Amino acid sequence: FHIQGFFQNNTEMTEEMHRHCHALLKKYDTTDRELIDLYGGVGTFGIINAELFKSVKIIENSKQCIDAAKRNIKLNSVENAEAIVIDAKQIGKLNFSEKSVFIIDPPRSGMHPKALRAVNEIGPERIIYISCNPKQLSKELPRFKDYSIKSAALFDLFPQTPHSEAVVELEKVDS
Repeated sequence: FHIQGFFQNNTEMTEEMHRHCHALLKKYDTTDRELIDLYGGVGTFGIINAELFKSVKIIENSKQCIDAAKRNIKLNSVENAEAIVIDAKQIGKLNFSEKSVFIIDPPRSGMHPKALRAVNEIGPERIIYISCNPKQLSKELPRFKDYSIKSAALFDLFPQTPHSEAVVELEKVDS
């Protein structure tokens, strides 16, 4: 990752969080699904879970991060992933499979309203929402009206501080 970029510095707990997300996704048959790693940074979630999916799109607005993601894809010999520089609020311009799963890991400020609206319009089967700001997460979860919470977990990446990472698994509700 680029020195100006963001990366979790508590690697031990970060690995636990990655294992948790992988285990959530592994419960389902996703071999014919597309994984969208939104706010994907250097591609960690997309790369770690690529083996479970037909294809992976890592989406991030920072060119430096996407350049690193492309290097990480190559270094990890991942054949089914691509990294795309685009702002999350513009994801409605991209084409996604009807059978998609999203991992969303926005900054502390949360999702851009246009990105949240676009995700709802795309209607992925499942969403893994990772938030470093549970207060912001509590404001955004009700906006996923077609989804129910299937599971939730907290990860304390910064012990002895009020900061934690929340991982919420959302599943599309059948109409």
